[in-house]
Amino acid sequence: MRFRCIAPTAAVCALVLVSSAVQAQSSAALSGQIVDPSKANIVGAKVTLTDLQHGSQRTTTSNDSGIYIFEPVEPGQYSLQIQAKGFAELTLNLIELKVRDRKSLKSELVLESTRSSVTVEGETLGISSDVSVGVAVEENYLRHLPVNGRTVNALTQMAPGIVSGVGPGGELNSNGLRSNTNYYILDGVSYSGGAGLLGGPGGGGGPMMGPALAMGAGGATGLNSPSLDSLEEVRIQTSTFAPEFGRTPGAQISMTSRGGTNALHGSAYDYFRNDKFNANDWFANAAGLDRGAMHQNQFGGTLGGALVKNKTFLFGSADLALRDVPQTVVANVPSLLARNAAPAVLRPYLRAFPLANGPDLDNGAARFTAVTTNPQNRKSYAGRLDHTISPGNVVFARYSFTPSNSDQRGSEFQSPSVMTSQDSKSHSVTGAWIKSVSARTVNDLRINYTSNTLSSSGVMDTFGGAIPLRSAVVFPSGVDTTNGSFNLSVLGLSSYTFGARGGNDQKQLNVVDGLSITAGSHSYKVGFDYRRSSVTNHNVPYNVNATFNGLGPDEGSLLSGTATNVSVSSNVAAVYPQTVNYSAYIQDTWHVSAATTITYGVRWDVNPAPSVSQGERPFAISSFLSNRVTQGEPLYNTRWADFSPRVGFARQIRSTPGKEWMLRGGFGVFHDIGYGTSLGAFSGAPYSNVRTLTLAAFPLFASDLVVPGLPATKPFGRLGAADRSLQSPSIWQWNLTVERSYGPGQVLSVGYAGTRGQKLMRTESQPSFSGDYDLLTLATNGAESSYHALQVQYRRRYVKNLQTQVSYTWSHSIDTASNDLGMGGFATLYDSERGNSDYDVRHNLNVSGSYLLPSPKDSFLSTAFRNWYTDFMFAARAGTSFDIVGVSSTSSAGIGGGGQGLFAQVRPDYNGKIVWLVDDTVPGGQRLNKGAFDSASGYAQGNLGRNALRGLGLTQLDLSIRRRVDIGEHGALHLSVAAMNLLNHPSFANPSRNEGANMTSVNFGISTRTQAGGGFGSLYQSGGPRSLEFVLRYQF
Repeated sequence: MRFRCIAPTAAVCALVLVSSAVQAQSSAALSGQIVDPSKANIVGAKVTLTDLQHGSQRTTTSNDSGIYIFEPVEPGQYSLQIQAKGFAELTLNLIELKVRDRKSLKSELVLESTRSSVTVEGETLGISSDVSVGVAVEENYLRHLPVNGRTVNALTQMAPGIVSGVGPGGELNSNGLRSNTNYYILDGVSYSGGAGLLGGPGGGGGPMMGPALAMGAGGATGLNSPSLDSLEEVRIQTSTFAPEFGRTPGAQISMTSRGGTNALHGSAYDYFRNDKFNANDWFANAAGLDRGAMHQNQFGGTLGGALVKNKTFLFGSADLALRDVPQTVVANVPSLLARNAAPAVLRPYLRAFPLANGPDLDNGAARFTAVTTNPQNRKSYAGRLDHTISPGNVVFARYSFTPSNSDQRGSEFQSPSVMTSQDSKSHSVTGAWIKSVSARTVNDLRINYTSNTLSSSGVMDTFGGAIPLRSAVVFPSGVDTTNGSFNLSVLGLSSYTFGARGGNDQKQLNVVDGLSITAGSHSYKVGFDYRRSSVTNHNVPYNVNATFNGLGPDEGSLLSGTATNVSVSSNVAAVYPQTVNYSAYIQDTWHVSAATTITYGVRWDVNPAPSVSQGERPFAISSFLSNRVTQGEPLYNTRWADFSPRVGFARQIRSTPGKEWMLRGGFGVFHDIGYGTSLGAFSGAPYSNVRTLTLAAFPLFASDLVVPGLPATKPFGRLGAADRSLQSPSIWQWNLTVERSYGPGQVLSVGYAGTRGQKLMRTESQPSFSGDYDLLTLATNGAESSYHALQVQYRRRYVKNLQTQVSYTWSHSIDTASNDLGMGGFATLYDSERGNSDYDVRHNLNVSGSYLLPSPKDSFLSTAFRNWYTDFMFAARAGTSFDIVGVSSTSSAGIGGGGQGLFAQVRPDYNGKIVWLVDDTVPGGQRLNKGAFDSASGYAQGNLGRNALRGLGLTQLDLSIRRRVDIGEHGALHLSVAAMNLLNHPSFANPSRNEGANMTSVNFGISTRTQAGGGFGSLYQSGGPRSLEFVLRYQF
C-alpha cells in the first residue's frame, strides 16, 4: 500500500531551517535530523539526495544523533528519500536550494507496520534561520519585474541597508560602508565586469580595476552587467558571518549562472522603447525644449538542455541592448557679454564653450540647455557546459564575452561641446571541479580568468555654437591632440578636455578552493582564495590641467587671467600596476541540535602593497630616512596579522508549523583590502614628471608649457604614496534578528544591525619637508565610521496569487570621511569632520512583487481575462546629506611662474540665517540661501558642520501589466507594458560640490540633475521621466 499526503502532517513533520553559513561561494547545504514516533533519534538511516534537473544522486547515513549532512550542494531542485529498517520509506518530492542556502529538515518516520511508504507532495517550506541579512532574487521572479535598464544593481535595492545613487555613478552603499567595499561574485569567483568602468579593490572608480561592477544603481545602463536572463539567481547579503565570505566588508552580491538540465528549456524576448511613449525630462520642460529622440531594442534568447541525459548539459544565452538615449544637459557657460569683454588671449578658451541660450546669470555666466541623444550598445554572450564524470565528480565551464560602446555629450564634469566615446571588451572563463573524496568529504575548486580592455576618445566640436580649441593655442611645439591633453576646469561653471585620452587593460586570475568535511554534528571547512589583478594603464604623453575658482572676477578665476592651480606633466607610455590578494579560512558549522546551529571560525587576509608586473616600482616613503622617498621598499609593509574571528547562531524558539519563531545573530570582524589613494603612486614620479603652479598667469607662458623631462628628477612635483605604517581598515559588524512565519511561504523579520569602522582610509596632503618632492598626497588611516539600523523584511512566496518582498530600514550612518579619494587636485583639510555620511538615509522603503489579477468565473469572460498579472517595484527614501564648499589657500603666490601653495575646498561659516528658500522655478521647489553662508577666513574649515545639509528624498513606482498566454504543455507567451516612474515624479540629486554646492557657482544651491543621473540619461535613472517599455517574451 502507498499513502500520499499533500503537506507535512503529524505523521511527517518537515521543518525547513536555513542555517548561518554556506560552504562555497555559490553553493548550498542540506542537513536534517531523523526521529521515530517517540522522538528518539534513528541511527544509520540511508538518505539519498536526487538532483531533479540533472539526475545525479548522493547518499549518506544518519549519525548517532540522527543527523545527516550534504554539503556543498549546487543550488537547484532536489528530492530526498529516507530509508530505515522497520520504518516506512519517506520521500520528500521537492526541496529547492538557493545560492548560499542551508536547509535543515526534521523528519519523523512512521512504523513500517502502519504503511509501506510516505510521500510529501509539493515543496517543503519553512522559516529561514540564516544569520546573514539580505534577499535572494530567483530567475522566475526577476524575469518579469520591471527592472529599469535590466541590471543587477537595480535589484540590490531590494535588500535592507542598501542605499544607491548617492554619487553621479550610482554607487551602492551597504550598512553605512563605502561603495568600494562591495564584492561581486559570479559562480563562486570574483566578478570583474570591464576595465575602466569598474571600481577597484582600492576604490570605486579608482585607477585599479577589481570587484565592483559597471552597473549604476537605480537602473543605470550597466554596459558590462551580465544579462539577467543568463542568471539563475542573484543573492544580496548585507551582513554575513561565515569566515569564508568577506574579502571586503560591504554587500556580498552573489550571482549564479544558469545551466542546462534534462528538460529542454529556453526563451526569446524583446524589450522595446521609443520616445513617442516617454514623458519629457523636467529640465527640458523647464527650458521649453521637446523631449529627446529615444530608441531601445533589447533582444535576445536562451537555450539549454542535455547533450547526454543525466550526464552532459549545455546552456547558452545572447543579449543585445541597442539604445539611443536622450539626455538633457544643463551647463553654465560664459555669457555673450563676458566673451566679448574678455581679453583677446582668453577668448579662445571662452568660445570653446557653447553659446548661451538661456538667461544671463551672475559673474559673467549664462545658462545653456540642450537635449541630445547618446548611443549606447552592449552585447552579452555566455555559454555554460556541465558534465558529470561519475557520481560525486562534477565539472563545469562557463565563458562570456561582453563588448560595449557608448558616446556621451557633456556630463557633470564636461562641457556639452565635448563628445566622449568609450569602447570596452570583456572576456571571462570560469572552470570548476567538485569532487566527492568520500561520502563525507567534498573538495570544490574554481578558477577564473578575465580580460578587460577599455579605450576612450574625446572630440571637441561645434555643438551649440562652440568653437573648438586649436593645438597651437594650448600646446607647446611638438605636441598636438594625438599625444597631448588639455583640461580646463572652472569650479561652479563647467569643464572640458581637449586632445587625447588614455585607456587601460586588466587581467584577473582568481583561484578559490574549499574542502568540506562532515563529522558527526559538525561541518568543517578550510579553504583559500587567491586573486591577482594586473593592469596596463596607457597614458597620454603630455598633459596640462588648469583649475579656476569660478568664472570671475576674483583672483584665481578664469576672467581674472590667473589660474588657481595648474599642473603640467609628461608621462611614460604605459604603467603596469598589479595587486595580489591572499585569503585563507577555517570554520565549523555545529549542529548543536535540530533547533540550534552555530557557525564560527576565523579568516586570514594578506594584502601586500600594490606593486608592478613590469617596469619601475613606485616611490615609497622611506622607513629609514624621514620624509625621503625610495624605490627600494614597498609602498607600505605587508600586514600579516589581519585575522578576522566571526561567529553566528540560529535558534528556533518555537516550532509550531506555520507559526515558527527564529532568533538569529552574529558578530564578526572584517579587514578591508585597504589600498586607498596609495594607488595614486602610479600617476606620479617615476611615471610622470609633474610641474605644479599656483595663481599662475593664464594663458600660460611658453616657459610654463615646456614639456617636463623624463625621467623625473628631484624635487618631484606632486607625489602619491602611503603612510609607512598603513594598516588594513577594520570593520566590526553585528546583528540580532527575530523572524516569524505566517503560514507557508510568508516570513516577517525584525532586526538590529550595526557596523563600526576603524582605521578607515582617507587622503592627506602635505607640503615638502625635504628636497625630494613639492607636494605629497598620502593614504592614511585617519577615518572612522558607525552605523545603527532597524531593519524590517517581509517575504511572501507565491501564495494566493501574490508574491512580494518588502524591506524597510531606519538608520543613521556617521563617519569622518565617506570615501578614500582626494578632491581632484585640491589639498585635504580636516577639522571637526565627524558628521552624517554622504549616504546617510534615515528612512528607506523598497517594495517589489507580482500579483495575479482575479478573473471572472464565467467561462467566456475567463478566457479573455485570465492570466493577467501586475508586476511592480516601488522605492521611497529620505534625502541624503551633503556639503557646500569654497576654496581656501595657504598663501598667494606671485603671478607669472607661480610659487607653491596649498588650495583646499573648505566648508563656509553659517551665520544663522534661513538655509532654504522656497522657489517654484527651480528643481524641487527650493534653493539654498547663499546669504546664510560666509566664506571661511584663513586656511581652515568654517563652522558649518560636515554634511549638515540634507537634500530632497526619492519616490518612484515602476509598474507593468502582463498577460500570459499558454502555448502547448510547456510554453508560454508573455506580453507586457511597463511604465518606469509611472507617476512621473522627478527626484532630484543634491547640489554637487562641482556646481550647485560650490560657493562660486552661479547656480548655487540648485540641483542640475536627477538622482544618479550624471552618466547615462535620466530615463534609466531613479527620478527620471516616465518611460513605457513594451515586452514580448516566449518561454518554454
